[in-house]
Amino acid sequence: MPLPEDIKFGNKSVVMQFHGSCKWTLECYHYLRKWLTHTVGISLKSASVIPPGLPVDLIDLPIERNRLTPTRTWLDARRHFISQAETKPDLPDSILETAPWAMFCGRVVPEKGCTKMAAGVRAMLHQNVIGTLPISRSVSRYVKNTVMVYIGDGWDYLHQKSLCESILPGRTMWLRGTEEMGNFYKAADCLMIMSEAEGAPYTAIEATLAA
Repeated sequence: MPLPEDIKFGNKSVVMQFHGSCKWTLECYHYLRKWLTHTVGISLKSASVIPPGLPVDLIDLPIERNRLTPTRTWLDARRHFISQAETKPDLPDSILETAPWAMFCGRVVPEKGCTKMAAGVRAMLHQNVIGTLPISRSVSRYVKNTVMVYIGDGWDYLHQKSLCESILPGRTMWLRGTEEMGNFYKAADCLMIMSEAEGAPYTAIEATLAA
């Protein structure tokens, strides 16, 4: 939402925090530049792309190992996420509970590549149908039920959700968020990261530690 040109912040500090280095982030910076007093990067990569002219601070965000500890069994974790889902795939819960889950957790915005994830799963399902995947028949029967699970929110959530559902109809599951990251990694068969630009994806680091 555009800010009024005559808006006044008085003596208050106006800070922009950089999570990445994508085009949209830099466009936001240039739009807000007249009001900013400080900038913050959450990684060396994100801090390095901040244009000169304002103070730059670096926040070293630690990995919270405690939150990566699962509190549910594999099946209970999946049942929990299914029960919390805003939208579920067109599969019976009995099949969905044990189907292959490709999962994403993060901001649901264009630069995260959510539509690429849906397209990737669709391509795999198509190859499975026509028999070009190098897998056995028994594995093929399992792969045919693969779903794409999105956990997160963002300013473009509804639009991205609509796009992904049109690309992969009946095979996406959506949750607005979760605090159960340990159970998230336990439930996943495959973690999807298709960002256009990332300093250091926390989900990749956490998944490595959780494994």
